Amino acid sequence: NSQIVYIPFVVLSIVLIELGSGRHIEYIQYVLSMPTVRETEILDFVAHIIYTTALFLCRLSGLAFYFRISARSSKLRLGIIIVAGIITAAYLPQIFLLIFHCKPVTGLWPYEWQVEPTNYQCLSWGLVYSVNSGVSLSCDVMMFIIPSILIKELHVSLRRKIQLSFVMFPGVL
Repeated sequence: NSQIVYIPFVVLSIVLIELGSGRHIEYIQYVLSMPTVRETEILDFVAHIIYTTALFLCRLSGLAFYFRISARSSKLRLGIIIVAGIITAAYLPQIFLLIFHCKPVTGLWPYEWQVEPTNYQCLSWGLVYSVNSGVSLSCDVMMFIIPSILIKELHVSLRRKIQLSFVMFPGVL
């Protein structure tokens, strides 16, 4: 159940906000203590892994639902299986980018102004975030296309299709 994964994410998010994470860089650099900055970096690292995993599990859950209700269309079922493979293949680089963002591997994401005992060679946070967001958006588009096809293929009135759209598409918003 994906809710099991989301609960720790919500708790981590609240802890991060209380620690001062998510504020302007000047606040982080000049107001937060170095131990707090390191703590927020590690907790943020963990939160991103949990969030990416929860999103992946939710997508697989949605695909399982679509698979069950598409019993009459072998082509659509095959498409759902292919999308499941693509989403799984997309999840792996997202996780690897998060885990291996620095050499040597660390849960920290050191800023240029931080003095660390080990010199890390890290990808920029913006690059990792942009790549992961782009991959995630692509997966979301695929998840939107499947119910569109399901609704289009139904032999019901336009009114029923619109009603069903209101049930199946709220996640798009």
